[in-house]
Amino acid sequence: MICYGPSGAQPVCLLDSARVTVSGVASSGMMCLEDVCLPSSLAHADNAILCAASLATLPAAWLTRQRGRKASIVVAALCYLLGVGLNAGAVNLAMLVVGRLWQGAGVGFSLQASDPDPVHCP
Repeated sequence: MICYGPSGAQPVCLLDSARVTVSGVASSGMMCLEDVCLPSSLAHADNAILCAASLATLPAAWLTRQRGRKASIVVAALCYLLGVGLNAGAVNLAMLVVGRLWQGAGVGFSLQASDPDPVHCP
């Protein structure tokens, strides 16, 4: 998928896999996944949630062991709500990335609190 167009305008996306680089960023500076094209600078916001979720599992494991799953779920909800609020009011890319970091922390805490071995009923 290749996207053409000036920044700030609606890009035109065409299927042309020969011109897409290994990182998935087209020569026009747009990141395209299937039929959705975004400026490549927004990739930082997507990577932030994954990194934060990975790092948040470490304190989440300690909290779950010390205080139980309920405490981890409460912290996860608070982190995620803070991230959603920051993303909703984001006025620049940095604020969006910080919001995604908080959302990632919420994801990390919620993953640690999830039941790894669910009960199987016949």
